[in-house]
Amino acid sequence: TSLNTPIQCHSAIMNAVQTNQISIERIDDSVRRILLKKLEYGLLEDDNYLAKNEDITNLLVENETLNNNFAMQSLTLMKGEFNGLDKNKSTLIISPTTSYSLGNGLTSNSLANYACNYLQSNGHSNCDYLVVSENISASDINNIVSEAGKYEQVVIGLSNVKTKGYTNNANLVNKLYSNNNDLVVIALDTPYDYLLYNSNIENYICVYGYQK
Repeated sequence: TSLNTPIQCHSAIMNAVQTNQISIERIDDSVRRILLKKLEYGLLEDDNYLAKNEDITNLLVENETLNNNFAMQSLTLMKGEFNGLDKNKSTLIISPTTSYSLGNGLTSNSLANYACNYLQSNGHSNCDYLVVSENISASDINNIVSEAGKYEQVVIGLSNVKTKGYTNNANLVNKLYSNNNDLVVIALDTPYDYLLYNSNIENYICVYGYQK
């Protein structure tokens, strides 16, 4: 799940060999089976399996484009008829931060900051963002609700509310909805957070992963 994982695996295998937990013969056998499988599929012919330096940049661009297409096609409007935000209304975007980089130029690595920047660059002149904790405290709820009350449109994106048992996050969403029935709620990871929310919530969007 991170760049450190392969390094840790390699170190563990090296240590197992050096301490005779795994024999050199066992490693050779695994390598032999891998090479035979590559040979079977023609991956060892004419060095075609090696990435050429001049192709790497194009391949990375293709990879990013493919990932973006997957992400866009997976977005699900689970409930509601949401067709976008009104540029003429004041807007507040609320979210926690994420451990995945959302790009450069952000004060906060969050959907709130990223989305607000995007909206502002597309004609939403009155857009602000508010970054909240991943697990909101009970004492923060009223302050967030009070701040959101200053705006005509409110979007809130939260992550794993149900799977991690963040009941205060659910209470916040329900209070925001009671003050603004047009509230847009985004499930940034698992889609099941809705089960903790007021069933009358009108706009619910599933993203399935808090990455760029």
